[in-house]
Amino acid sequence: MNVRRSFFPAALAGALAVQASLHVWFAVSHSATFDEPSYIAAGMALWTTGVDRQMFVHPPLAKRVAGFAALVAGADPAGAGDDRMGAVVLYRTNAGRAGRLLLAARLATMLAALALTIAVASWAREWWGDGAGALAAWLLAVEPNTLAHGGLATTDIWLTLWLILYARTLWSFLEGSGHRCPRETGGALAGLALGTKFSALAFIPAITVAMAAAVAARGRTVAPLKRLLRAAPRTLFVAALVLFAIYALQIRVFEPGYGRGGPGSWWPIGLTERPDLFLRLGLGWVARYARTGVPAFFLGAVREGRLPAYFPVVFALKVPLGLIGLAVLAVGWRLSVRRFGIRELGLALAFLAIFASVAASRLHVGLRHVHPAVVLAVLLAASLVGPGLPSPRWRRALALAGWLWSATTAGRCAPHFLASFNELAGGPGGGWRYLADSNLDWGQDLPALARWCRDRGVTSLPLIYFGVADPGWYGVPVSAENPESRDWRGGLVAISVSYLDGTLTNDLERFGWARALTPVARPGWSIHVYQAPPRPRPPRSTRARAGTAPGSRPRATAPPAPPPPPRR
Repeated sequence: MNVRRSFFPAALAGALAVQASLHVWFAVSHSATFDEPSYIAAGMALWTTGVDRQMFVHPPLAKRVAGFAALVAGADPAGAGDDRMGAVVLYRTNAGRAGRLLLAARLATMLAALALTIAVASWAREWWGDGAGALAAWLLAVEPNTLAHGGLATTDIWLTLWLILYARTLWSFLEGSGHRCPRETGGALAGLALGTKFSALAFIPAITVAMAAAVAARGRTVAPLKRLLRAAPRTLFVAALVLFAIYALQIRVFEPGYGRGGPGSWWPIGLTERPDLFLRLGLGWVARYARTGVPAFFLGAVREGRLPAYFPVVFALKVPLGLIGLAVLAVGWRLSVRRFGIRELGLALAFLAIFASVAASRLHVGLRHVHPAVVLAVLLAASLVGPGLPSPRWRRALALAGWLWSATTAGRCAPHFLASFNELAGGPGGGWRYLADSNLDWGQDLPALARWCRDRGVTSLPLIYFGVADPGWYGVPVSAENPESRDWRGGLVAISVSYLDGTLTNDLERFGWARALTPVARPGWSIHVYQAPPRPRPPRSTRARAGTAPGSRPRATAPPAPPPPPRR
């Protein structure tokens, strides 16, 4: 066997095996996040009725995938079209198989994450050789943010996959490397991205302009830009066709009563009811949401409005320093020896364009919104071991050290990869002091809390939880006591980080009494358990006026349910 020829396939296969194992470990260890039940319910509604009335804020493609996986796994779609949050369908209608349905929907996203690794590794190999392809595969296989969102039934990994494939196809067109039908392929990939998430409306032009500018700047000619403009009509036409198919075509095989009305009822394809509602309502809602935004916990304070530094800082705190270091080293080394070519320039400009496209955003809910930048950083890091640079042994040693550092970062929080932070933030235990929301807490750690309660014999625990998952389904012994009541006698209490950090209440002081305490446990890192002292009781006369008899204990009540946060 030719060892040189078998190196890359073996390295890629090993990376995929490790990545798949870590994805599954993450998926089976966590409860449904805030968004997942609604994705699954909306997807089932799309398959059975052709209409998604409860979650039009996102295009249908990823929801269709999640809903299809759940239906194949045996889901009962009854009531899916009316369940805005999805929790009723998942934890009541399908209570006996909720875990299986959630895992099935997550497995579909895992396939997208593995396809992303194959695409990135192949791209790096094409440009810089087998070593670069292997390094890219292994860096992505242990990148904790990719592992987390690649194990959830949401949109972010799907969007990254389409955008990376689009960027590679675009470059082949600009470079004139002879790929077949780059205009049509690029249009199809752009349509898939637009059918997955509305943020593609910003990312696709940003990547296109950045890569075209790189080619034009290096060649000192506008010929690539002219070619791009000439190809635009055909590319846009194909993208529009794909987008129309995603929105308007309804595969009817899951409709109740399909095929029971005779041969005329067997036609499997139809049109959805008012598909224009998706575009008008979806885009309109996103536009309003983008103008108003939501409060964000950022660097120790609740902030609103435009935060241009948000996503660069999140990237610096969430992405492993080993990966960041390799990318910076690769760029710096190539610049120092004047080997920073047009390809590296295109990737660097696309990386910067991702951040520039969200600089004016008012939506600051997590690194996942700029996840394509993480993959572009992986490609830049992989170029370190490419040809044309001196000291190949040193470069290989540095690449290995950077990968080991990245793997250690992921291992420190495994399998709770969503809570991963690098050393700048103090690791997973320190990240909650800087960031919240889907950077750390998306409602995913009920199983970890249930295990902690079982291991310590806790049979009743007040819980202030961010999420739509059912704590009882996962075995959390939730108490009806209200820890925010002045009549609470103290004791153990569990609070989600998104409440501690004021993300959901826009009030950092509301749970200041808990933030001042040292948690006795942090199951999964996103839920803190405190041993709280009794709250100060009001004077006797105040209690009497309030209608509480001296010495009596008020009836325990459940914590007030906060209004659900707006859709992310």
